[in-house]
Amino acid sequence: METKHYFYVLLCKDGSFYGGYTTDPKRRVTEHNSGTGAKYTRAPARRPVQMIHLESFDTRKEATQAEYAFKKLTKAKKISYLKKNKPACTIRSFKPEDAEAVSRLLKRNFLEINSQFYPMEQMELLVEKYSAQAVIKQASCAHTYVAELGDTLIGTATICPYFNSLTESIILSVFILPEYQQNGIGTSLLKRLKTDPFYIRASRIEVLASRNAQNFYSGFGFKIKNPAASENTQGYVVMEKHRKK
Repeated sequence: METKHYFYVLLCKDGSFYGGYTTDPKRRVTEHNSGTGAKYTRAPARRPVQMIHLESFDTRKEATQAEYAFKKLTKAKKISYLKKNKPACTIRSFKPEDAEAVSRLLKRNFLEINSQFYPMEQMELLVEKYSAQAVIKQASCAHTYVAELGDTLIGTATICPYFNSLTESIILSVFILPEYQQNGIGTSLLKRLKTDPFYIRASRIEVLASRNAQNFYSGFGFKIKNPAASENTQGYVVMEKHRKK
């Protein structure tokens, strides 16, 4: 197997950045967070760290050159670089071995993000509902995709028929790991859904958007289904998009 060479950037707990080189991003983040990585991240004040940027190169020389160039930048220029060079993720179909990672991703969103807009008790019920087994079961009758950055699963999205309809579909989820949000990953996943057979064949597509995701779906042409009563009994915004066939 051909070795991949990566330049990566970490966001440290103290708000600073660390640029590094690795052939195994997942292992390297674990090492940094365990205090066995680079000297810079061994300081407790800088941990935990989050990988916020990853670039793949054909050779070690290219990756280490990118690392060196990044480290020479001022913090302001590092921020500018990261904004201009958002992480390029890989979108692929879900596999059963992804279930544990997808389950953890969903649970983190419920507890860390959606709990800001909904009662914690409601989110805890969802945490119990979306076990790895439940994710696999859902994927058996839907089309689920995952986004990867290196070897890390950072996002997921699912679409399926709307109550077995041949002309209507429903987007069940688009979720991103909290530390990778605002990087265009959700947009990449939704663009992938737009090429899915369940999306292409549908004349109407529905989505139950969380209150914090309404603007995201609006940007893709989804509108509130019933403006007079936009939320369902669980507080989700019912949105839809009609497509000309």
